[in-house]
Amino acid sequence: MNPTQLKSIAYHAWLLLLAALGAYYLYRAIDYRFLHAGRLGPSLFDKQLWYVAHAAFALPVIFGAPLQFVPALRRARPRLHRVIGKAYVYGASLAALMAIWLGATIEYEGSRLSLVLTGLLWLGFTLAAWRSAVRKDFESPRLSR
Repeated sequence: MNPTQLKSIAYHAWLLLLAALGAYYLYRAIDYRFLHAGRLGPSLFDKQLWYVAHAAFALPVIFGAPLQFVPALRRARPRLHRVIGKAYVYGASLAALMAIWLGATIEYEGSRLSLVLTGLLWLGFTLAAWRSAVRKDFESPRLSR
Protein backbone atom coordinates (compact mmCIF):
# COMPACT_ATOMS: atom_id res chain seq x y z
CA MET A 1 0.00 0.00 0.00
CA ASN A 2 1.43 3.36 -0.96
CA PRO A 3 1.42 6.48 1.28
CA THR A 4 -1.45 8.10 -0.63
CA GLN A 5 -3.69 5.10 -0.05
CA LEU A 6 -2.75 5.04 3.65
CA LYS A 7 -3.60 8.73 3.97
CA SER A 8 -6.94 8.14 2.27
CA ILE A 9 -7.76 5.23 4.58
CA ALA A 10 -6.74 7.23 7.67
CA TYR A 11 -8.78 10.22 6.51
CA HIS A 12 -11.91 8.14 5.91
CA ALA A 13 -11.44 6.28 9.21
CA TRP A 14 -11.23 9.67 10.97
CA LEU A 15 -14.42 10.85 9.25
CA LEU A 16 -16.17 7.60 10.20
CA LEU A 17 -15.09 8.03 13.82
CA LEU A 18 -16.35 11.62 13.87
CA ALA A 19 -19.67 10.57 12.32
CA ALA A 20 -20.06 7.74 14.85
CA LEU A 21 -19.30 10.05 17.78
CA GLY A 22 -21.72 12.64 16.42
CA ALA A 23 -24.46 10.03 15.99
CA TYR A 24 -23.88 8.73 19.52
CA TYR A 25 -24.05 12.25 20.96
CA LEU A 26 -27.22 12.97 19.00
CA TYR A 27 -28.81 9.73 20.21
CA ARG A 28 -27.93 10.50 23.83
CA ALA A 29 -29.08 14.12 23.58
CA ILE A 30 -32.43 13.20 22.02
CA ASP A 31 -32.93 10.39 24.52
CA TYR A 32 -32.10 12.62 27.48
CA ARG A 33 -33.92 15.78 26.42
CA PHE A 34 -37.00 14.55 24.64
CA LEU A 35 -37.82 11.03 25.83
CA HIS A 36 -37.94 11.67 29.58
CA ALA A 37 -40.68 13.77 31.17
CA GLY A 38 -39.72 17.15 32.58
CA ARG A 39 -36.34 17.46 30.87
CA LEU A 40 -37.35 20.39 28.65
CA GLY A 41 -38.27 22.64 31.54
CA PRO A 42 -41.41 23.05 33.58
CA SER A 43 -43.34 25.25 31.16
CA LEU A 44 -43.63 26.13 27.50
CA PHE A 45 -41.92 29.51 27.87
CA ASP A 46 -39.27 28.34 30.32
CA LYS A 47 -37.26 26.13 27.96
CA GLN A 48 -39.53 24.04 25.75
CA LEU A 49 -40.27 26.72 23.17
CA TRP A 50 -36.59 27.68 22.99
CA TYR A 51 -35.45 24.10 22.34
CA VAL A 52 -38.04 23.50 19.64
CA ALA A 53 -37.35 26.86 17.95
CA HIS A 54 -33.59 26.28 18.13
CA ALA A 55 -34.01 22.90 16.44
CA ALA A 56 -36.41 24.30 13.82
CA PHE A 57 -34.11 27.18 12.87
CA ALA A 58 -31.16 24.79 12.69
CA LEU A 59 -32.84 22.63 10.02
CA PRO A 60 -31.73 24.82 7.07
CA VAL A 61 -28.23 24.70 8.53
CA ILE A 62 -28.20 20.92 8.81
CA PHE A 63 -29.59 20.29 5.34
CA GLY A 64 -28.37 23.36 3.46
CA ALA A 65 -24.79 23.74 4.62
CA PRO A 66 -23.43 20.63 2.87
CA LEU A 67 -25.02 21.74 -0.40
CA GLN A 68 -23.17 25.06 -0.24
CA PHE A 69 -19.88 23.22 -0.74
CA VAL A 70 -20.91 21.39 -3.93
CA PRO A 71 -19.15 23.20 -6.80
CA ALA A 72 -21.50 21.72 -9.42
CA LEU A 73 -24.51 23.28 -7.66
CA ARG A 74 -22.81 26.68 -7.49
CA ARG A 75 -22.02 26.58 -11.20
CA ALA A 76 -25.28 25.09 -12.50
CA ARG A 77 -27.79 26.76 -10.15
CA PRO A 78 -26.31 29.97 -8.70
CA ARG A 79 -29.74 31.33 -7.74
CA LEU A 80 -30.52 28.18 -5.72
CA HIS A 81 -27.07 28.46 -4.12
CA ARG A 82 -27.90 32.03 -3.00
CA VAL A 83 -31.33 31.02 -1.65
CA ILE A 84 -29.79 28.17 0.34
CA GLY A 85 -27.11 30.57 1.60
CA LYS A 86 -29.69 33.10 2.76
CA ALA A 87 -31.70 30.37 4.50
CA TYR A 88 -28.49 29.26 6.19
CA VAL A 89 -27.63 32.77 7.39
CA TYR A 90 -31.10 33.43 8.80
CA GLY A 91 -31.46 29.97 10.31
CA ALA A 92 -27.95 29.86 11.78
CA SER A 93 -28.19 33.37 13.21
CA LEU A 94 -31.50 32.70 14.95
CA ALA A 95 -30.47 29.21 16.09
CA ALA A 96 -27.17 30.58 17.43
CA LEU A 97 -28.95 33.33 19.38
CA MET A 98 -31.26 30.73 20.89
CA ALA A 99 -28.29 28.48 21.66
CA ILE A 100 -26.63 31.36 23.49
CA TRP A 101 -29.80 31.93 25.54
CA LEU A 102 -30.23 28.22 26.28
CA GLY A 103 -26.56 27.89 27.17
CA ALA A 104 -26.68 30.85 29.53
CA THR A 105 -29.77 29.57 31.32
CA ILE A 106 -29.02 25.83 31.37
CA GLU A 107 -29.21 24.20 34.77
CA TYR A 108 -25.78 22.57 34.40
CA GLU A 109 -23.25 25.22 35.43
CA GLY A 110 -20.32 23.33 33.91
CA SER A 111 -21.89 23.51 30.45
CA ARG A 112 -22.79 27.20 30.39
CA LEU A 113 -19.49 28.68 29.24
CA SER A 114 -18.85 26.15 26.48
CA LEU A 115 -22.40 26.41 25.09
CA VAL A 116 -22.40 30.22 25.12
CA LEU A 117 -18.96 30.38 23.49
CA THR A 118 -19.99 27.86 20.84
CA GLY A 119 -23.11 29.90 20.09
CA LEU A 120 -21.07 33.11 19.87
CA LEU A 121 -18.54 31.48 17.53
CA TRP A 122 -21.32 30.06 15.36
CA LEU A 123 -22.97 33.47 15.12
CA GLY A 124 -19.66 35.24 14.48
CA PHE A 125 -18.55 32.89 11.71
CA THR A 126 -21.99 33.00 10.10
CA LEU A 127 -21.99 36.79 10.04
CA ALA A 128 -18.40 36.87 8.74
CA ALA A 129 -19.39 34.54 5.88
CA TRP A 130 -22.43 36.72 5.15
CA ARG A 131 -20.26 39.88 5.04
CA SER A 132 -17.83 38.14 2.73
CA ALA A 133 -20.66 37.11 0.39
CA VAL A 134 -22.19 40.61 0.39
CA ARG A 135 -18.79 42.08 -0.57
CA LYS A 136 -18.48 39.35 -3.24
CA ASP A 137 -15.19 38.32 -1.64
CA PHE A 138 -15.25 34.61 -2.43
CA GLU A 139 -11.48 34.12 -2.35
CA SER A 140 -10.88 34.81 1.37
CA PRO A 141 -12.56 31.61 2.57
CA ARG A 142 -10.59 29.62 0.00
CA LEU A 143 -7.24 30.98 1.22
CA SER A 144 -7.34 28.66 4.22
CA ARG A 145 -7.30 25.53 2.06
